[in-house]
Amino acid sequence: MWFQFWSYGTVGSLYTGGQKFFYPCWTDYGYPCPADSYHWLLLMQGSFQGTPGPDGARYFYGRSPWANNSASPDPEILYQNVNSMYLAEGVWYQIRVHFDLSGAQGTFEMWVRAYGETNWTKVTEWIGGVTPDFTWPIPLEHRNGQRVFSMPTTVDDVDSTTYMDDFIMATSVDDLVDNTSRFSPSLNLRRVSFPINTEELN
Repeated sequence: MWFQFWSYGTVGSLYTGGQKFFYPCWTDYGYPCPADSYHWLLLMQGSFQGTPGPDGARYFYGRSPWANNSASPDPEILYQNVNSMYLAEGVWYQIRVHFDLSGAQGTFEMWVRAYGETNWTKVTEWIGGVTPDFTWPIPLEHRNGQRVFSMPTTVDDVDSTTYMDDFIMATSVDDLVDNTSRFSPSLNLRRVSFPINTEELN
């Protein structure tokens, strides 16, 4: 599954804890999803591998119960392993995320670019059986879609405000729209909720 969206952290926001940003669940439990009912999570926090970033900094990372990073004391955590850059406060970033758990080994990739930039910067690449010291075996019975998708969920430990715009969810990278030419940064955004059909989300 592919995701693309713009994100903005307001000046003065703090992201000290691990905040659950994308929270899919393959059963109908919704939130909280039981430990045996989630395939992956996308989270963000203000530190990188335990080292705090500057005030307002954000780092994204993934988590999966089947991920096995043998070089890490917490093998389920999929941190930014390509580029440790952080998302600064007061800046709009376009973010592209790819999760694929439909085969024998899982994949998680992520790219970012600040408003005004043309090129993407890849920050994360975890490919089971390809990334060194890493496997991500997906049980056959779990190589299916998600039934519930929550966004965000646990964001209750610090004071922070995060905006999102132009959210896209697709089954192929070719279906992601390059909307940089029509995107205009603005904080005059209203807070909305909307239903998502996620039966094929994987």
